[in-house]
Parts: sequence; C-alpha cells; structure tokens
Amino acid sequence: MLPDFLTLKLELLKSQSYSVTQDRSGEPLLSKIARQVFHEGKGFILMREDGSAEKTEFQKSSGEISIDLNKMQERGEVVIDDALNTAGKQIVEAQRKLLFETLDRVVPTHDAGGRPLSAELMLETWESMDFTFDENGNWQRPEIVVNPIQVPRLTKEFKRLETEPHLVQRFEEMLAQKKRDWHDREANRKLVD
Repeated sequence: MLPDFLTLKLELLKSQSYSVTQDRSGEPLLSKIARQVFHEGKGFILMREDGSAEKTEFQKSSGEISIDLNKMQERGEVVIDDALNTAGKQIVEAQRKLLFETLDRVVPTHDAGGRPLSAELMLETWESMDFTFDENGNWQRPEIVVNPIQVPRLTKEFKRLETEPHLVQRFEEMLAQKKRDWHDREANRKLVD
C-alpha cells in the first residue's frame, strides 16, 4: 500500500480549476523556484540541495537597436517602440538559450519516447531522480504537473500503484533504496561554517 501522501486527492482536483502555471494550492509553480538578487560581482556560486556547487560567471545579454530617421519621420514614435521590442526579444532569446543550456547540463531528464502516462512510466521516472525526505523520514513527493485532461488517467495510474502487487513492491523497494541514498548524501554533505 502506498503512503497517504502519494495518493492523489481527486476531490481537491475537482474542486479547483488549474492552469499549467499553478500548483494544487493555486500558487504559481514558478514561485517555488528559489531566487537570489545579486547587486555586484563577476559571478556567483550556485549551491544545490544535494550539497554540490557550481561557480558561474554572469553572462552579458544585449539586443541591437537600429532606427532609420526617415522611417521615424514617416511613422513617428512607433519606429522606436518597434526597435525596442526587437531588442527586447533578442535579450529574452539569449536568456532563454542560456537557461536551457544550464538546465540541460544540470537537471536530469527522462524521455518517455511518446509512451502514454502509466504507473510504470512514473516509477521509471522516479528511479532516475534523487529523492529528499523530511526530518521524520517521510518522502517529499515531487510535483507532478499535467494537463487537466490527463487527471483521470493519472488517477487510474495512481490507483494501479496502490493496488497491483508487483507495482507496490517495486515502489517500496525503490523508496527504500532512495532513502538509503539520501541518508548517504546527507551524511557526506558539507555544512557551511
């Protein structure tokens, strides 16, 4: 039997409307990303939950603005707005590229190869991830973000995880191994002085 915190609360899902950018509590998903404001310096050290660190230098993002004076006389301030919008899009694209290069390098990914959502696929994905546990040893289940149209299928697959003996056993064995791995990481983690 899976722990209660893994069980999908269908009543909660039915009572709230969801968008792709919100979690179950209605909070924007992006608000869960830790942020840090930097005021000066050439770079920073990114400290991860697992204790690993990565030194990174700031990257310059820029966009080019070119204004044709003849067009400005014809069209007015719209030419300036167009030039600023083009430069803004160039900066956003450069930042997006940098973000995805970083994510591709540091975030584990799992390609389902077009397979439909299933209990086996969830287990396969979880097996590729590091788990965290709270001070009481309870698994901190990762967020699962799906299109609302997938909720019935997700509910069905969670039910399979709770009832099919071979899936329950596979989950319990995986969770026990992940807990041992987490204890090892915590024991070897360097604490800041």
